[in-house]
Amino acid sequence: MQIPIKIAGTGRYLPQRVVPFGEVAALCSVSPDWMAQHTGVLERRWATEESGETNASMAAKATAQAIAAAGLETSDVDCLIYASATVQQLIPDTSVYVLQELGIGDAGIECLSVHTTCLSFVSALDAAANRLAAGRNRCIVVVSSEITSIGLNFKDPESAGLFGDGAAAVVLTIAQPGETSCLQSVHFETYASAAQYTMFRGGGTRKAPNDPRTKPEDNLFAMNGHEVLRFTLRRAPRFLSRLLVETSLAEIDCIIPHQTSKAGLEAMTRLGMSEDKTVRTLPILGNCVAASIPMALHQAVQDNRIARGDKLLLIGTSAGLTLGGATLTY
Repeated sequence: MQIPIKIAGTGRYLPQRVVPFGEVAALCSVSPDWMAQHTGVLERRWATEESGETNASMAAKATAQAIAAAGLETSDVDCLIYASATVQQLIPDTSVYVLQELGIGDAGIECLSVHTTCLSFVSALDAAANRLAAGRNRCIVVVSSEITSIGLNFKDPESAGLFGDGAAAVVLTIAQPGETSCLQSVHFETYASAAQYTMFRGGGTRKAPNDPRTKPEDNLFAMNGHEVLRFTLRRAPRFLSRLLVETSLAEIDCIIPHQTSKAGLEAMTRLGMSEDKTVRTLPILGNCVAASIPMALHQAVQDNRIARGDKLLLIGTSAGLTLGGATLTY
């Protein structure tokens, strides 16, 4: 495959409010020890109206940081892809509001959304790489911004205790001659028979907001984490063999997974993924849905865990149920 693209810069925004596990345990009517042991999330961030934190404002702050890290200006960007599961409102697209927050709402820059729940960032990375390779764009921002805290069901501590809010962005450009940066492989597999394990029933035409048959619980997130993990593990070996066609796990320098859950991250070692090479932000940020992977990528860059020329594996699952990932040279 080998598409010569480069992650020129990364950025991240974390909401101001820090929520410790004990606070979430109280909301879920379980003990703090239970919450810490079962979820592995010691704290997370939740966006607040008082701080003026919206999907778009957080995305814009992460984007501005990524553009600065790339040594570029906002005017250099010719496409912005909003890659998230949560949106600010249904219409217009949230990417429009990100441009407004960046102060370039009238610049005529193309913007759009890619929504494959937790794998939205990887899907958008794939789309952006192909747009750059085709010459349609020169500089693309992919940004994920998630506010999960408004839709948590505190009667279900297994899921409610996992999630946090936040945003992260990357700036993508074509790699220049002599640079080794590239996207090597991308692979997705969807198993619709497992769609019922991860659901948000409300918000669409099936459970419309104004329909009297729509119940309050339809507007809360529902997940059977045990079944998701069991279903995934049965299919993971074949999926990995199809994803890792141009490299091997031994050649990967850094693994950046979706921060699904404590059990999900622990299961990765059983699949041959080195714990030392794996970036884990779950304990301090929780599961931030599509933003988890770019947030962990940014953390790895900031901590100097990856350098130019390193081989990265981005990997995760999403509602549907989809297994997906990408390998790339940073």
